[in-house]
Amino acid sequence: MCIRDIANWDHVNGNHWAQNWSPQTEIGQDNAHLLELKWLFPFPHSSVAGDRLIGAGAQEGSIAPPLIIDGVLYVATNWRDIYAFDLDTGELLWINEFSYDVDAAMAKNPNFGGFSVGHIHGLNYDNGLLWTSNLYCTIRAVHAKTGETAFMSEDQCLDIPGNGPYNWPGYSGPGKCNIASHPGSLYRKENIVIQGFCGADLNWGGRMFMRGYDMNYNPPQEIWTTYMQPPAEGDPDWALRNCAKGWFFSYPAFVEDGRTGIPCSEVPEENLVNDWGVPKHWSSAVAAQWGQQAIDEETGIVYFGTGNQGGWANQTWIPGPNLYAGSLVALDAKTGEIVWWYQHVVRDMVEGDSSWNTILAEIPWNGVQTKVVIKLSTTGLIWMHDAATGEALWVFEAPHLKSRVDPDGVPRGRTGCVPEIGGEPRTQDGYWNDPMDHWDMQGKSWLNEPSTDFFCWMPVRAGESDVAFDPERNLMVAAISDGWGSKNAVGPFCGIGCLAAVSGDYASTAMNTTIYAVDTTTGDIEWSFFIDKVAFRGGVIISNGVVYAPAADGILYVLNADTGALIDSLNVGVALGAQPTMGTTASGRTVLIQSNGVGFTGGGIGGINPAASGSIMVYGLPDIMPEPEVIIERVEVEVEKVVEIEREVEVIVEKEVPVEVEKEVIKTEEVISPISYVIIGLGVVLAVVSGVLYTRTRK
Repeated sequence: MCIRDIANWDHVNGNHWAQNWSPQTEIGQDNAHLLELKWLFPFPHSSVAGDRLIGAGAQEGSIAPPLIIDGVLYVATNWRDIYAFDLDTGELLWINEFSYDVDAAMAKNPNFGGFSVGHIHGLNYDNGLLWTSNLYCTIRAVHAKTGETAFMSEDQCLDIPGNGPYNWPGYSGPGKCNIASHPGSLYRKENIVIQGFCGADLNWGGRMFMRGYDMNYNPPQEIWTTYMQPPAEGDPDWALRNCAKGWFFSYPAFVEDGRTGIPCSEVPEENLVNDWGVPKHWSSAVAAQWGQQAIDEETGIVYFGTGNQGGWANQTWIPGPNLYAGSLVALDAKTGEIVWWYQHVVRDMVEGDSSWNTILAEIPWNGVQTKVVIKLSTTGLIWMHDAATGEALWVFEAPHLKSRVDPDGVPRGRTGCVPEIGGEPRTQDGYWNDPMDHWDMQGKSWLNEPSTDFFCWMPVRAGESDVAFDPERNLMVAAISDGWGSKNAVGPFCGIGCLAAVSGDYASTAMNTTIYAVDTTTGDIEWSFFIDKVAFRGGVIISNGVVYAPAADGILYVLNADTGALIDSLNVGVALGAQPTMGTTASGRTVLIQSNGVGFTGGGIGGINPAASGSIMVYGLPDIMPEPEVIIERVEVEVEKVVEIEREVEVIVEKEVPVEVEKEVIKTEEVISPISYVIIGLGVVLAVVSGVLYTRTRK
């Protein structure tokens, strides 16, 4: 395994294998409770972007996990500025300010559409450059030393073969792109960056693709492009072309037969033909690729998850499994050729994407060291795959998410809604469409068809976070939420060309989260930690036997990685929507960094609200560690004097027989002054302080 320098956290999820793990040894189970706030930097209000974002809004705060490179902390705000700080002192070193004219870009590129605002999920670092996510179809990199922009290549989505024009009643034009993918990852051996582009939601239809760039050129030069969905005119054999390389997940087969995946070759061909429609409907597409990719430098294979099927609510004109939405894909980084694929949510009808991080690991499996890929889906299920073949070695379903049985004795899945509403029981209210079932693949258009009444969707976004892997313990840790019950209706039912739409009653149940630790060699639960009435978004990390889990209640939970016991809780005071990171300062001290502040409101993304500017908070151990105080406890014991008389010889012999002896007992007790972490009303304080402390430096 390739392990990066322990001083750094150089990718969104820590290392090149996206493990959310740090091998540092300074902070551990015996002292993590001593963590104290070293310094903080309040983010300014997003209005500082001013007129630098023409035609676009700016969201508050940051949900990008900070990077730590050679004693410098880097973080990106939701309005896409990048900050660099001295990790020891908190001194602001530079700011790279992002400027973009969205109106001009949309006038130039007819493929632009959808969101004109967007948050940035993170940064990656390689070869002295900070890579950002690619809103507006750009590739942007910044010099880590100076903050100067190395390059920003625009127009990556200007001419997309097969992206239209569509000519449907109600719409005519190209598919629209604008959802940002995660920062690209570098295949270091060949100096190739792999980046995802385009993506859709309910009604945009832009043709999502992955692209490899030769970084020996400035700007980078395209090497290959691989499309994740068919062209607008359709491709009747789309799902058949790479069928020999792929797998489908079938929930009924998993529950009833214990099968962790069905080879595509077993699925009847009539279930797979005309995938996505012929011609493809304009309102459907693969959502963007977000979540850190994992790259195997030995094999040159890059692993990544894809977003949901963009037209998920109403698939009246979208037959087939909809490859490669909601899938895990392995690509050859040199050529872009698909090595294998596994579709986690087949013919997605409830936004079941396989986003967030894709973990590459090496574990003992059946006595053999085996490379595996671990993937959480927003459905709340977790798969561990053989990295070479894509076969699912185990599938983890959290106990609290397993099927509900209604009072009438019928299993209706993981719903929290009205019992009498439900689809086919075998497919969990339609949540899990079965690739072996022709109706599920070619007939059914929405979850509870033919009913036009409300249906249940529960849990909503149960796996909305990054997971962690500890290679020292072969332990995977993940946060799984109940999400919330959502009672929905699909519509309108007005024929071809209609927009997909969902109307619903959200937040009908309490949001709860359970942190699970799973032994990757068996798929069994080692321990769990329950957080009542709290949603979760962002991710967990693990290091030196400690798990750090930030939740929407503003508390960073510090847990024992071996037992799940609570070591400590850091009350930040503002809802947390991104995992912390760890790194080493220039002076050699390990620190924990937690960003806070979120740019969105409402419960649609993990129940995190309200919007807040937030800050960067850096925690470390005390400069002077508390010494154990020695307490000497003296125990007074009486010595009884016993006199024995021997009368036969008429001699009196006096003896002292000690019954007990005096003992000096020494006990040690660690006496530590309590440290308060509670910051009351931090959001208000930061809003005031930011106006005083913030200084802009244009680069």
